Amino acid sequence: MLKINHSLGIFYKNANCIIRVEAFSNYSKIHCTDERHPILVAKVLKWFEQQLKNDDFIRIHRSHFVNKNYMVNCLPSNIVMQNGDVINRSRRLKKTCNDGIINLLAYNMQNILVE
Repeated sequence: MLKINHSLGIFYKNANCIIRVEAFSNYSKIHCTDERHPILVAKVLKWFEQQLKNDDFIRIHRSHFVNKNYMVNCLPSNIVMQNGDVINRSRRLKKTCNDGIINLLAYNMQNILVE
């Protein structure tokens, strides 16, 4: 559970419902499955990285932090998310992104084989 201070009050979000977090200067936009519009908060992306480091999130660009469980397709320069968003991948973070995707695929294959 992630505690988020917002101008309208305090929100508590389960990490599983967060699709991605997008940097917007010194603010961040949180894209969630249970929200129609992104939530704008006064937190930098690094804060989300520290809070969600043990969850299924990966930094794919200097301005994007995504939940691996909502990734649908991984192209050489883009990642397609479940909600249809297409996000650019950073060349600098390409290895980190590829490692995260490989780990996710291995985990999903293991679950399929167990069932």
